[in-house]
Amino acid sequence: MVTTPQQTTADITYYVRTDGDDNNTGLVNTAGGAFRTIDKAVSMLPKVINHAVVINVAAGMYTEELLLAGFSGSGSIYVIGSETLAGAINYKIINLYVYRNSIRMNVNGFEFTGAPANRFNSSVRINENPGFFEVALCRCVFVDTTKNGVAATGSPSVDVYQCEISNKQFACFSSYASHLTVQDFLGSGNSYRFRGSGGGLISYFGTTSSGTDVSDAGSIVISTVGVLNPWGDNTWGSRPASRAITSSSVQQSLSAGVWAKIDFTQEVFDNLNNYNSITSRFTAPQNGIYQINASVVFLNPIGNGACELNLFQNGVNIRRFDYKIATALSSLSVQGSAAILMAAGDYIEIFARGTGASNLSLGYDNNFEVVKIA
Repeated sequence: MVTTPQQTTADITYYVRTDGDDNNTGLVNTAGGAFRTIDKAVSMLPKVINHAVVINVAAGMYTEELLLAGFSGSGSIYVIGSETLAGAINYKIINLYVYRNSIRMNVNGFEFTGAPANRFNSSVRINENPGFFEVALCRCVFVDTTKNGVAATGSPSVDVYQCEISNKQFACFSSYASHLTVQDFLGSGNSYRFRGSGGGLISYFGTTSSGTDVSDAGSIVISTVGVLNPWGDNTWGSRPASRAITSSSVQQSLSAGVWAKIDFTQEVFDNLNNYNSITSRFTAPQNGIYQINASVVFLNPIGNGACELNLFQNGVNIRRFDYKIATALSSLSVQGSAAILMAAGDYIEIFARGTGASNLSLGYDNNFEVVKIA
């Protein structure tokens, strides 16, 4: 009876080839020395890995699942197919399942051809895995939008490096305290690019294809631009924000007693292209609370009447910003700010009115600023 856990005693390399045989030793990269299946190579490993283990897989189609489960120790396991993403098409396996390992593991250079239902419909499933795991230079491009690419649950350190995932429901999925770091991602045709749920985190950087991201139940999907803010999204680069001013050369004239929309025709910045300088209108791209600041300068308004500045939402006057009494032959600045609730598609504009006719000042004297704050 064995009472001491079996463990590695030295570094080891196994070879797998389509012309090999599982009755071989697996120690020589020839038809007479290599294993026929990856599963055979994995089965030869003790559960305690204290050294570097490499499983070199030759090009070919392997109709099997790569299962890595229950390994511990101070060593590492590398399963290596292609050395490039383009070459991964020549190294095919059905899927990869990683479960409850505490050591470092890397799987490089394969194309996955399936996503079993019992593996969360995912080609790469990492489940309750406390150790570092990296899947790199791998492809998952078969067409099935009911299936997923990489899905992690309860796995705090997962790296997805230079992989191509297309035509799936979720390209990458992170849940229940999992953290996926995605670098140089390629893919298209996915219902969702990145999905976080139940406290999962996905952070991504480098070259990244476009796609729809979604997060819920305390999860976060974030790029490396900016810093994380209290509302769970990324700061200025991904937040609706704009500033516009009036013309620097043409004064806008206001008729006496008539509300007139201010022509903020010059954009200073517009992060997500939500401001239209032709209509002088900001349109909310998403539900939220928006901070609006506005100011204009009346030049020598006629008479001693009032000068007003108001906020219009969806064509309706909803908020007075400022109301001041003009002094004859003296310019007057009116200004204000407000935090308002906007639904996606709502638009806002700035209007002004004077008791007497007036011209507005030029350029930076007149400002219209909007930023989503929550």
